[in-house]
Amino acid sequence: MIGGTKAIAGRVSGVSRKDRIRAADITSAAIHFLLRGRAATALAMLDQALALDNTEPRALAGKAMAMCQLGDSRAGVEVADRALILHPSSGVIYNARGFCYGRMGDHVRAVADFEKAVAVSPDDYNVYYNFACYCCGRGEDERARAYLKLAFEKGPAILPALAERDPDLARYRDERWFREMAPPGPAIE
Repeated sequence: MIGGTKAIAGRVSGVSRKDRIRAADITSAAIHFLLRGRAATALAMLDQALALDNTEPRALAGKAMAMCQLGDSRAGVEVADRALILHPSSGVIYNARGFCYGRMGDHVRAVADFEKAVAVSPDDYNVYYNFACYCCGRGEDERARAYLKLAFEKGPAILPALAERDPDLARYRDERWFREMAPPGPAIE
């Protein structure tokens, strides 16, 4: 767990360029594992990245989501709350906190955070994808379909293959619109 806000903010200017780059590289690799359902591996890697640069927004957001996937949504929200103090306009962090609130069953806060993430990061396919998964779980099919379409339009070619395996979207797999919207992508490692 990262320290309090003061501890996070205390290293902003003390991080070398080399450590920032290394932290970003480790974060990218960790997100790879997170997207494939390996939250424990991702969390360990994100902790390594944050040891190098404890202000990296993608690492903070990833840590919040990994904690949530591992069953500690409240801790994920706490990480995101502290991260938003440093990065109040970060769509990736609002997205992560919305994900955690959704897992906690707090519909009002989840939707507010996903909508804020869309507003500040309109080109981030992850925001639309996670919002679609959340809407799917709530039975908001039209909204889920609209956000999933945007995610596929903005995301990488591998996204449909990930969606095919995503348990949050399982009830859509046999739907014609889903198969048409998500043609098979490249194989997943």
